[in-house]
Amino acid sequence: MNKILLTLLFNWVMACHAQSALRFEWDSLPVFTSIESAIQQPDQVYRLDLRKQKLNVFPVEILQFSNLIELNLEKNKIDSLPDEISKLSNLESINMAHNEIYDLPDGIWQLTHIRYLNVADNILSTLSTQIQHCTLLEELVLYDNPLEEYPDQLSDLPNLRVLDLLHNNISYETQDRLTALLPDCKVIMSPPCNCADGQ
Repeated sequence: MNKILLTLLFNWVMACHAQSALRFEWDSLPVFTSIESAIQQPDQVYRLDLRKQKLNVFPVEILQFSNLIELNLEKNKIDSLPDEISKLSNLESINMAHNEIYDLPDGIWQLTHIRYLNVADNILSTLSTQIQHCTLLEELVLYDNPLEEYPDQLSDLPNLRVLDLLHNNISYETQDRLTALLPDCKVIMSPPCNCADGQ
């Protein structure tokens, strides 16, 4: 009986190790830097980097890249994401920093493999309570946004290690609440203000 238990335990440990390794092996995968090249072999697109391409809208062609793990749309002029982004169920990293996004769709909170989400320097005013579904999230970057509220559901993210809120106007009360909510997370904030959050 002990041998069986040991064997099962060994197999479980090895499986966990393999899954963990797979999460980081994508760093060595090729990066596509244009929709035109990616569309030629959609099943081979794991990493897509479309930063600084003067995009005004989210390219809907991206939704067909079902194996996509890393998406970088930094420094464009995109103002929204489609709810259908939920189709990209393998996404682990999204960088939408330095755009003009005013809201995040419900679909983004259905991406339960997300570990890194960067929406810095946009115009977000709210953060959905549905963020609680992204339990693998490790780093959430939201600096330079006029956020007016920070949901208690942030405390439901057991793997969150960094929450970057630098340069957001946050009251003393909210800063104290966030620190209490996230005792094991590095919360990066500018000095608190005598103001309402986001103003």
